[in-house]
Amino acid sequence: FMDRYGAANGRLGLPVLLRIRGTLDRGVLDGALADLLGRHDALRTTFLWERRTLYQLVHPVGALAVRAEFEDLSGATEPERLLEERILAFLRTDPPLDAAPLRAGLWRLAADDSLLIVNPHHIVSDAWSNALLIRDLESRYRARAGLTAPSPPAEGWQFSDYSEWKLRRPRRERRPGESADAQGGLAVNPLR
Repeated sequence: FMDRYGAANGRLGLPVLLRIRGTLDRGVLDGALADLLGRHDALRTTFLWERRTLYQLVHPVGALAVRAEFEDLSGATEPERLLEERILAFLRTDPPLDAAPLRAGLWRLAADDSLLIVNPHHIVSDAWSNALLIRDLESRYRARAGLTAPSPPAEGWQFSDYSEWKLRRPRRERRPGESADAQGGLAVNPLR
């Protein structure tokens, strides 16, 4: 990983910037972020190096926390200029791998105008997944704020469960044309 060699400099996150018009409750936001971690194993996964081997550890719900780093710029003479500086500084620091691999930053420009950055590490997200995370965060926020009915509970399975199931399937249960991946024994369907 590039971050081990000090060369990442903010290149390992996949930030989403959201301009929020209206009153934002920071406590509700932090609760929604906690809900997000509770629903997604990848956001509760830490990574560590030991003897040149990378290990991952999925923590139980509630073991890791993410709170939005907050700064009120509403009293500044040039809040937009300051906001740009703060965003660039925030994005120069990659999401951690030894804690929840997600950072969040929140800047208030006025009582009804804020900017939120949600920045997961690329090792646990991609552009498609980011869209789902943001939609899930919005849903959690609205439910906690009492604006909508609470979302259904998290599914009882995660991608890791699916991967384990595929690994454990006996060879005779595989479909025609499905082979075992030479690198990890994962069942793979060839593209046609």
